[in-house]
Amino acid sequence: MRRAAPGQRTDCVTVRRVLGSLVLAVAAALSGACSGGGDVGDVGTTTVLEPTSSSTVLEEVPSTTSSTLGEWEEFDTASKELQGSPGPRLAAARVARATGLDRITFDFGDDDPPAVQVSYGPGAVTGDCPDPGVEGPRFLNVRIQSAGHDDRYSGEARIVGDAAAASSLMFTCEYEGYLYATISVSIELPFALYVGDTPGEVVVDLATGG
Repeated sequence: MRRAAPGQRTDCVTVRRVLGSLVLAVAAALSGACSGGGDVGDVGTTTVLEPTSSSTVLEEVPSTTSSTLGEWEEFDTASKELQGSPGPRLAAARVARATGLDRITFDFGDDDPPAVQVSYGPGAVTGDCPDPGVEGPRFLNVRIQSAGHDDRYSGEARIVGDAAAASSLMFTCEYEGYLYATISVSIELPFALYVGDTPGEVVVDLATGG
């Protein structure tokens, strides 16, 4: 085996020491940068956006229903009127209590509702018929337009429910294409008039607040 000359061995040792020092210096620099001790501004970083555990879902807003007191309803004591189709026959009427209101429902079956007018008056509306003796002390009068002149309603003339302020609904007259009715109330309350979600329904809501 050939042996290196003494001068050559010294050079090799020197090279190894220099390389070892460079390795240690590089390792120290890398260690300082990873531990945050160095200048992180000189080190490139990558941000990974992980999906969160929850997400925001935009759900469809449910349509207004006749069973809920909604802000879309305009409550005041002014007269109100709905436009409608002439001719449908009133199938039924109901007086009931809901959350924060009394509800009077006029059901025209599957037909589109007719024109309806509702307003407070000094007494019961009777058209050209004799006064049937509607009790007050306040009267919310309803006039329903129809194309026919007979048999617009054949149900009970007076309807009583479990309402808080509306003591009864009385049909007072059928005259010249109109069906008249009066809602007897204990106090003049703000009310709303609108077409319900159920086909053929017209709703009068009295805001009782209870």
